[in-house]
Amino acid sequence: MPAIPERRIMLSRIDQKARLCMVKEQDGAYMVSSPSGHTYRVITHDDGATATCDCVWGQYHPMASTESGCAHMRAVWSYLRGA
Repeated sequence: MPAIPERRIMLSRIDQKARLCMVKEQDGAYMVSSPSGHTYRVITHDDGATATCDCVWGQYHPMASTESGCAHMRAVWSYLRGA
């Protein structure tokens, strides 16, 4: 069972990063500015539950669900929920 606490720590770190991102809508996508100064493009899919991001993490985890994915995707999900 040690994998569960490690996963919680990882998700907590991703959520912390997501809270620091700024999201704005542009041309049918979401532009996410990260604290590092980079801007990433997140596209949500028609199913309403998945998205893709052009960051390095997103390239390796395409179609990530709302329960996973990079901080940029999680920032967009929070933005869409109004959080």
